[in-house]
Amino acid sequence: MASIIAIIGAGAVGALAYTFSDTFWFSAVEGEVYASSSLFTALVFWAILKWKTLPMSLTRIGGSFLLLT
Repeated sequence: MASIIAIIGAGAVGALAYTFSDTFWFSAVEGEVYASSSLFTALVFWAILKWKTLPMSLTRIGGSFLLLT
């Protein structure tokens, strides 16, 4: 139970830090590719975290590389 509270708390702190960051909102009002760049950065970061939790036997290429296609 304590680990779940720690995970949710860490997620809340990260979300609030991202919410109140000046750089993100400055880029959000621009009509360019910053929103999609933030989305893809978050997706890649999430994929890295999920890949890191996989057992070595389930990962491909000896578990040394994360390949996104």
